[in-house]
Amino acid sequence: MLEVIAAEIDHQRRCVLSLTQIAARASVSRSTTSLAIRKARKAGDLIVRWRQNEGLCNVIVAKQADQ
Repeated sequence: MLEVIAAEIDHQRRCVLSLTQIAARASVSRSTTSLAIRKARKAGDLIVRWRQNEGLCNVIVAKQADQ
């Protein structure tokens, strides 16, 4: 599923797909997708901006090497 996110970031410079969309494209469960994103965020590989109050999907970007 991280490959799906990486492809979106490569294409659009960010990923705004929902967990369900990412999971479907990667053929894994939504919970597996959520866990992988959480681990990548904690490892510092991804930056996630939650937009819960806006009613939109989260925005995920790759962490820049200089950050």
